[in-house]
Amino acid sequence: MAKAVIYSDEDVLAAQQALRNKTARKVGKTRSQVAEFLADDIRKVIEQGYSLKDIKNILAESLDSRFHRKSSFAPLSNGLHSLMRVE
Repeated sequence: MAKAVIYSDEDVLAAQQALRNKTARKVGKTRSQVAEFLADDIRKVIEQGYSLKDIKNILAESLDSRFHRKSSFAPLSNGLHSLMRVE
């Protein structure tokens, strides 16, 4: 049978301090999460007559060039298509 490892109070406090000193990792949103987050705004501009291509370009200008690559457009486009169904 394995012998239980006993940690000193100092070791536990050092571990606690190490965890508390960690800064938040850079967390972002996926294209689908962006579309969901901006759903109301996207619906509004669709109602104002903007096309999906227009919206894609607006997002590309305001976010970054990753939206502008053709390979990136499909997931965003799918998210926008689902948002077009106004509830």
